[in-house]
Amino acid sequence: MWIRRGLAESRRARSLLDSKARARNPPRFRNRLRKSTPGLEVSYRDLTLYPWIVARRASGLLDRWQQLFDKAGMERPTAPIQCGSVALIRGVLVRSDFLTLLSPDQVRAEIDAGQLIEIKSDAPDTARTIGAITRRDFYPTKLQRLFLEELRAVAKARSIPENE
Repeated sequence: MWIRRGLAESRRARSLLDSKARARNPPRFRNRLRKSTPGLEVSYRDLTLYPWIVARRASGLLDRWQQLFDKAGMERPTAPIQCGSVALIRGVLVRSDFLTLLSPDQVRAEIDAGQLIEIKSDAPDTARTIGAITRRDFYPTKLQRLFLEELRAVAKARSIPENE
């Protein structure tokens, strides 16, 4: 999960934090956000304080997001944006108070630029495996072969098991 660095310094964020905090009283999260600490640890309750960008309907990622809160017996946070475009999500994240579920690789440029920080939560099952599927009779072009070789090398370097 990701949040814009320095989020709590913005007027809109303070207003959102203050109104939500009065309603749900989570001062620990509010104070820690103001410090903009990477690796911020939060609870489910804390995660409901912000609006979310979620995946489109009928997607595995949306199902997983819904199950995170359903299994914890928590009310789902507001999710006014449903979107499948990582580019659009990244743009909204760095300019707003929204949260989302994305892999670190999908927002690497924003992390490196100090625009986003990771939120670590007690929400289980947020990791997911993404792979490449080919047909049994697949005969790759040179470019496709090179891409798959690079994909395997990166997975191996990250100790991700290969399943052929």
